[in-house]
Amino acid sequence: MQVRIPATVAFTQKQVAVLLGETVEAKSLAGSSRTKTGSSRTTARTTLLDRYPEAVDPTGSRFHTGEPHDPGERDQRRLLHEPTWALLTRTVTAAPRPRIPYDAAVFDSRYVRTFHEVVRTGSYSAAARALGYTQPAITQQMKALERDVGIPLFVRVGRGIRLTEAGETLSRHASDILGSLSAAQEQMNALARLHAGRVRVCSFPSANSTLLPEALARLAAAHPGIRIDLLENEPPESLRRLAQGECDISLAFTYPGLHEHVPDDLVETPLLEDQLTVLLPSGHRLARRRVVQLTDLAGERWIAGCPRCRANLLHECEEAGFVPDIAFTTDDNMAVQSLVAEGLGVAMVPALVLAFMHRAKVAGRPLQPASRRKVSAYVLREHLRIPATALVLQELKAVAASKMGC
Repeated sequence: MQVRIPATVAFTQKQVAVLLGETVEAKSLAGSSRTKTGSSRTTARTTLLDRYPEAVDPTGSRFHTGEPHDPGERDQRRLLHEPTWALLTRTVTAAPRPRIPYDAAVFDSRYVRTFHEVVRTGSYSAAARALGYTQPAITQQMKALERDVGIPLFVRVGRGIRLTEAGETLSRHASDILGSLSAAQEQMNALARLHAGRVRVCSFPSANSTLLPEALARLAAAHPGIRIDLLENEPPESLRRLAQGECDISLAFTYPGLHEHVPDDLVETPLLEDQLTVLLPSGHRLARRRVVQLTDLAGERWIAGCPRCRANLLHECEEAGFVPDIAFTTDDNMAVQSLVAEGLGVAMVPALVLAFMHRAKVAGRPLQPASRRKVSAYVLREHLRIPATALVLQELKAVAASKMGC
């Protein structure tokens, strides 16, 4: 067991004597009398050695007080002639004793955030640039964190660094630690954000182009004091950001037949069901039909979207009895339209995309059998009571109902 007394703690001379179990006067420790001081110092150091019969100093020298002729005798003598209060800054290893508060490791969240950035960027200098610090400041923070955990987190490898086993362990938990802290901070600040009228909405591209502009225009007309910060992510990333407190409202979609995990502390508000359609080149053999059977597209080359949309395409085609030939993958709706317009493939897209089609050479047709994705808004349960958040949800539901209904 390591008994650690922080070097940053300041002691008076009398406190030194008390800690060592002595009753000598301060002036003796201060060296006002050469003879008396020498005696007091010897007594003090002998008391400390009696308390720790086997001690190791930070350099690894071991002191065996019961063996006067062992190899550590010279180090023992050196120890006995150091100033008494200097011993308080040492780290000594002794026989197991009841744990004391100094043994407990306390992580500073600022250091954990810096550690996470070092791991993410791969170096101290890159982390310093990302955080706006100097490199020596990053180095000092990492040394402080290593002192807190009591074990090295990095090792030098050439001109770079590598995580130790302890560093790997902390790295696996750092994101969760910071996410929980961020979520807690945002929830505590929810009321303050209400006074500022700020609501952060994270949504996927097709909703950002259709649902949100109209909803935010209605909100601005009725409540001009509310400020909206618009973020963009596909699910499930948008839900993760909401759970970690990086936004206040998340718009996301789910497909039938695909498992969707939603954290328990998120509340879902259904907005609409968005029918799936197929985008075809205007000269395609099926473009004249009002409805297209999915099985008629078995021999086509396909353009897939985001990972969730791609998974649904594979699922729908499997249900129809074939495996799609996916030639391109992109989550950019304009790029999808351009690829279809040039005859490079067909694409399965939600009906919301048809609202902002800008290609005359592309035709959109409903698919059979009919399949729909569900579009919903999600909020943290605690945020339902925040009026500004509730107003944004209200406008989103109104616009969704006017388009397709729920």
